[in-house]
Amino acid sequence: MSAKLQLSLYLLTILLFLHPFHAFSFQDMEELSAFSAASNNHQHHSETVLLHYTEKQNSLREVEGGASLHIYIDGYVVVYYPPYMRRAGTYGTHLAPSDMERLWALLSQKHILELSRETLRQRLDVKDPSQDELSRTPSTVANASTTLIEFYPNRYKSTDFGDGSRKAMKEISWHGLKWDASKYPDIDEIQDLAVIQQELSAIMHRPDLQKIE
Repeated sequence: MSAKLQLSLYLLTILLFLHPFHAFSFQDMEELSAFSAASNNHQHHSETVLLHYTEKQNSLREVEGGASLHIYIDGYVVVYYPPYMRRAGTYGTHLAPSDMERLWALLSQKHILELSRETLRQRLDVKDPSQDELSRTPSTVANASTTLIEFYPNRYKSTDFGDGSRKAMKEISWHGLKWDASKYPDIDEIQDLAVIQQELSAIMHRPDLQKIE
């Protein structure tokens, strides 16, 4: 049973208890459903988004964006697959508290919050000065994708990230993450970022996703 339906039934029970002899009209029920829907929308508006994730395959069909994932602070998940994909549509589910805790432990690691692609590239230059930037860029690797993760470190549990506000956002964009993860197994930031990407990808393929649009 959906959270929306549960809330509607709960409110209906309260009204019946308070007014047992009141005959409910269709208008009453419509207003009750509208209230439930409004509550649900309020719960999952932009201010409660915790994370947005997308994996772009550099395809012409993904100029306007490919499949995407939104996770809200209460664990609600929305997955979107564009029309050209076999599983086209919008899906939803809820993550268990343990799943949220595990994901947050990965995201809130200090070296992830402080991750800078430029700084990391400088470290790679020191580590292997014989490799130039071009040789490190997987531009020739077939199907190299760009990972984009945007999240709000102070919304689920405050991390004092940025100015400490709920609006402070951490953005990580990485082209060829899987390629780099295989090439640099001893770079913790890249390895942990790859683990995060795998976790998010797994959420997008959960068997309990329910189509909502």
